[in-house]
Amino acid sequence: MTVILGVILGFFSGKSAFFNSFLAFPLSILKTTPVAALILILLFAFNSSTIPFISAILMCLPVMTECTAQGIKNDKKNIKMYEMARIFEFSKGQKFFFIFLPNFRSFFYSGLVSVFGMTWKVVAAGEIITVPKYAVGSFLYKNQIALESAQVFAMTIYLIIFSYTLESILKWILKSKI
Repeated sequence: MTVILGVILGFFSGKSAFFNSFLAFPLSILKTTPVAALILILLFAFNSSTIPFISAILMCLPVMTECTAQGIKNDKKNIKMYEMARIFEFSKGQKFFFIFLPNFRSFFYSGLVSVFGMTWKVVAAGEIITVPKYAVGSFLYKNQIALESAQVFAMTIYLIIFSYTLESILKWILKSKI
């Protein structure tokens, strides 16, 4: 959800200076808001089981939007490539696949990896604060309250290894598609 919304907003932000200016303030507010404060504010409006999901979207959206916008803006620097494509009479599809996409891909992949890693942290924080019935964050919170430090450390190490493994797999998949 964050990736799709971020790509859409980033596309329009990269294409339009007005839209970029329009989004600048709300995105900077989201970037600077502490995760815990956002989660607590969301508690007033949403069901506690949906807050980890909503907070992850809101906290990761600026990263994906800005990476996408930078990829779109960076495409304007390929003037020589587009001039060459015009000389060789490339179609719009050929320009898209052979010039725009390779340039944009690195920005998109960077945003995707960043958002992926950040999502796990925000969701875990949301679960710790909202304590949904079946969630890793709830497990951490309940064991912290019960002073079960070994359980908290074990689950934290598990989350780090799990997140690192999934991020490594994502990077490997993205690298193999480049």
